[in-house]
Amino acid sequence: MKLVGLLKEIGDSSIKPYPLGSINTREFEDGAIKSYTQKFKDKHNNIIKVSGAVDSTEDGGKLEGYMLDVGFSVGLDTKLTNLHDQYRIMSTVVASLKEMLKKAEDDWGDINYLAFETFGKGAQDTKTAKQRFKLYLAYMKKEFPGLEVIEQKENNYGQIRVLVKFK
Repeated sequence: MKLVGLLKEIGDSSIKPYPLGSINTREFEDGAIKSYTQKFKDKHNNIIKVSGAVDSTEDGGKLEGYMLDVGFSVGLDTKLTNLHDQYRIMSTVVASLKEMLKKAEDDWGDINYLAFETFGKGAQDTKTAKQRFKLYLAYMKKEFPGLEVIEQKENNYGQIRVLVKFK
């Protein structure tokens, strides 16, 4: 029975998210990039920060429009969370992402792309990075139907960088 409950949670962002703080906005001097930050606390009082930056995707004509580059961290680390809590944290990250997208679209217009990175537990741990990628993508595909992975790059440091397109 425990396994069935656990399986139902995976990719299920209907799990009640933690309360979110307000979105802090910062605009860089040239006005070409704007960043957004939102924080929340988990059940262990860890401060989790969700951040994003909007930039034009003008890169020689391959992509057009705006991209929100997002990430989240626990304190100063990207460590794993306790069993079962990762689903509530992911639900909260998705809720924050939705708020950031709305704010970014109010500021910039349509956001066409989303970029994010996954990390392993240490250098060269691509296995954990791939597992996290699958978890993150499952949440996003459920919340943003039609999401398409445009690019996925792995490096030798246990990191995967992903670019997805909204339809």
